[in-house]
Amino acid sequence: MWRWLVAGLLMPPLLVVAVAASLLWSESGLRAGARVITWASDGQVALVAPSGRLGGELRLEALRITTADLRVTVDDLVLAWRPTALLEGHADIERLAAARVDVARRPGDDTTEPPRLPALALPLAVSVGELSVGLLSLSPWGDAGGEADAEPFELRALAAALVSDGLTHTLQRFSVASSHGELRVHAVLDGTQSPPELNGSGTFTGARDGHAFSADYQVQGDLQDLRVRLEAQGVPLIRAAGRLQWTPEATSIDALELELPGDGKLFGSLRWQP
Repeated sequence: MWRWLVAGLLMPPLLVVAVAASLLWSESGLRAGARVITWASDGQVALVAPSGRLGGELRLEALRITTADLRVTVDDLVLAWRPTALLEGHADIERLAAARVDVARRPGDDTTEPPRLPALALPLAVSVGELSVGLLSLSPWGDAGGEADAEPFELRALAAALVSDGLTHTLQRFSVASSHGELRVHAVLDGTQSPPELNGSGTFTGARDGHAFSADYQVQGDLQDLRVRLEAQGVPLIRAAGRLQWTPEATSIDALELELPGDGKLFGSLRWQP
């Protein structure tokens, strides 16, 4: 009798472990989890053609997120991570890669005060050994399935590595290319502040009209009000400084100071609205 009683008590937790193992370590479990995510999000999140396993390396033909104000499509997504590291309070992502990421966001009302960015403290340590995106396309908002009025802004060959103890986030390396050149960044973000405080530096290299140019820069301040200093070579500009403020609707540079060859200087401000 006692054996049956013990077996009855052990059966529920054993079933939970078996179901969890199936979800984590089998492809059928991954597909079942994908269906649950789509159902729970009321179709706003779709995982297309998942393969592999959630507890190791998984692949998606596409990840689609669709809301009233946001559309994101990620093609050929690959995630390789160590789920057992979570037991040590560490999210260890070995590789996160995508062939293409398309993002379209409905514009907001730029007459209202932008919301203050919250602190970015995380409940656990995070490391990303390899993050790569072949093409990142930021598209103007248009009707779903239709064409927007303006061309998308595209970045290529994005590559990065990140480590974080949950409070301080270090971008160990970051590079991205556009039609204007290549940007490289090393930065540290204090996630305990609101808005988060950034301290970083890097280089920008490129060519225009057959002439190569390069620039070294430093950025410091909170993410919504950055102080930027730049020293350039190969262009008719010696150095520049200003305060960069941005929202999803517009970007502005105040207190802009440009130092030109021959002791020339320019002062002013800029505003760019995509």
